[in-house]
Amino acid sequence: MRGSIVDIFLIMAVVFAIGITLVLGDYILTTEQNAFNQTPYGNLTNDTFNKGIASLGIFDGAMSFLFAGLLIATLISAFMIRSHPVFFVVCIIVLAIALTFSGILANTYTQLFTGNALSDSANKMTTTALIMNNLPYIVIGFGVLLMIVTFGKSYSQQGGNI
Repeated sequence: MRGSIVDIFLIMAVVFAIGITLVLGDYILTTEQNAFNQTPYGNLTNDTFNKGIASLGIFDGAMSFLFAGLLIATLISAFMIRSHPVFFVVCIIVLAIALTFSGILANTYTQLFTGNALSDSANKMTTTALIMNNLPYIVIGFGVLLMIVTFGKSYSQQGGNI
């Protein structure tokens, strides 16, 4: 992460991949738990599956901290880099592309987990669903904030030196 507007794509990809992994993990664990309950060993494995499903719920809660950490790290990096105001126009174009891409990711997430066998697992992941359903709004807000931090410094005062 370099603190540029391009980092929004990385953040969107990480959130999307983790969101899909959490939902699929919950679905697989729930399905396997139901299959093991029909065997003579169902009572022995039930506790293990319940702990696995509970841990996915913890990861869903941690998703908000991961997402906020990525956003804050990008903002700090953006403040520290030197940038010329001529790149503002390029950043607006990249932000428009990121907004389009975030809409595609949000719709893909919704279409994958609505009205099928995965919808029960997706409904358990409330934080992930909140982030993914509002991803275009988050991207536009964060993109504007990132551009303010990047280009809001006076030209003679360019961030810190490391």
